[in-house]
Amino acid sequence: MTHGHLVVIGGSVAGLMAAAAASDRFERVTVVERDQLSGSPEPRAGVPQGNQVHVILPLGLERMEEVLPGIRQNFVERGCLEFDQLATVPMMSESGWKVRVDSANAVAFRRPLFELVIRERVLALGNVSIRHGSARGFLLSDDRSRVLGTRLRDGSEIEADFVVDASGRRTKSPAWLQDLGFGAPTEVRANAYMGYATQFVRIPEGVLDGALGLVVHPAPGHHRGGVLLPADNGVHSLSAIGMMRDYPPREREGFLDFLDDARSPLLGEIARRSVPVSDINTYHQDGNLRRRWEDESLPDRLLVVGDASASFNPIYGQGMTLAASGGRLLKAALDTRSSLDALAHDVQGDLARVIDAAFSMSAAVDSMFEGSECTNFTPPSPEECAYAAAVEELATVDPEVALAAGMAAFYIDPEVLRTEAIQLRVEDWIDSERTTGGADPGRYPTEVRSTDSTAAAATF
Repeated sequence: MTHGHLVVIGGSVAGLMAAAAASDRFERVTVVERDQLSGSPEPRAGVPQGNQVHVILPLGLERMEEVLPGIRQNFVERGCLEFDQLATVPMMSESGWKVRVDSANAVAFRRPLFELVIRERVLALGNVSIRHGSARGFLLSDDRSRVLGTRLRDGSEIEADFVVDASGRRTKSPAWLQDLGFGAPTEVRANAYMGYATQFVRIPEGVLDGALGLVVHPAPGHHRGGVLLPADNGVHSLSAIGMMRDYPPREREGFLDFLDDARSPLLGEIARRSVPVSDINTYHQDGNLRRRWEDESLPDRLLVVGDASASFNPIYGQGMTLAASGGRLLKAALDTRSSLDALAHDVQGDLARVIDAAFSMSAAVDSMFEGSECTNFTPPSPEECAYAAAVEELATVDPEVALAAGMAAFYIDPEVLRTEAIQLRVEDWIDSERTTGGADPGRYPTEVRSTDSTAAAATF
C-alpha cells in the first residue's frame, strides 16, 4: 500500500536513511534541512563534528545496504576505504596491544563526502526532495491523537501523514511536545567529558609498517590518547582524544605534544612524520545521552531517530550505525504493514532495543572514569568491571577473545562476550590470576592471527 506524504526533519545521515526507507511506501518524501546544501563535499554548520574522524561499523554498513542496495560500492567508487579494522589497525588497550585477527569490513571516510554520496543516492530515488528551512513545531489533529505535519520558522506549514524527527542531539521535539501538553522523555546520561582535535593528513610511504592506522584509546587513569585511521582518497584522520576535560589543543605543536602523551609513543612519532592537508579542528561532546521516547505517550505518527533519540561518545563509532538501524527498522515496518496507525510507537520500541545495547556499552566504559557524571544510569558493578578487564587482558593474547570483543563492538551486541565459550575462557583467566606481562608500547604486532571461528562469531 502507498501512503501520501512523509516529512523528515533533518537532512543528516539519520534523516536521509529514513527518507530512503520510506520512499517505496510514500508518494512523496520531503526532507526539511536548515543548512544550505551544495553538490560538493563541504562541511556544514549543522554537523559540528563533521571535521572529526569517522568510520561506519560493519553492522551500520549492512543496514545501509538493506535500505540502499549498492551504497557500499558507491562509497568505494568515490574513494572511501573499505577495510578490516581488527586485522589492519593495531589497537592498544589498558592491557597492551590486542591480537590482530580477521573480522568484518568497515568503511572510513571524511564526513562531508560520506553524506554527499548518500544524499545523491536518496535524491535519485525520484520522489524525495529537500526543502531548505528550519522546523519550529508540530501540527496536531483536532483530537490531539496524531501529528499532521510541521511548522517552519517562516510561518509556513507542511502537512504530512507521518513525521520523522532526525534533527540531532539538540532536537527541539521535547520542548515542542511539552508546549502541546505532552510529557518530555526521560533522559539518561553518562558523561566523561571527551574532547577531540582532528587534522587530516597524508602518511608518507613506509611510515606505517604493515598497518593502515593505529588506535590508542584513553582509559581510566590515562586520559590522553588518539587514533590514526584511513579516511578517503589517500588521506588519513589523525585525532587526539582527551577525557575528563583534558582537551587537546588546536595549535599544531601542542596537538603533537598531546599525542606524545598517549600510552604508545608510536602515535606521536607517526604524527610528526605526517603531512597536514587541513587545519586542526576541535570538538567537545557532552557525553552519552539517551532519550526514552518509547516510554512516552506521544501523538501517533511521530518517530524520533538518530542523535535525537540517542547520541554516544563518538570514540566508539556507534552513531551512524544507529542512524542506519533506524532507517532499516522503519523500512521493515512499512514493508510489512498496511496501516500507519501505531507504526511509529512500534518502531520506536524496536529501535530502543538497539539503543539500549549501544548505550550499555559506551556509557559503561565512560562511567568508569573517575569524576564522570551519570544521570538515571547505574555504572557497572565491581564484578562486571572485573569481567570487562579480563576480556581486555585476554584480547591481548587470545585471538578468539580479541575477535569476540571486536564483533561485540562492531555489531553492538554485548551478548557476544557472554557466550559459553567466551565465558569459560574469561573465568579461567580470572581464576588463574594470570597477567599479560606487559607488551612493548613502542612496537605493535604485525602478525594477523587465525581463529577457529566458533567461539566468537556464533551470533553472526
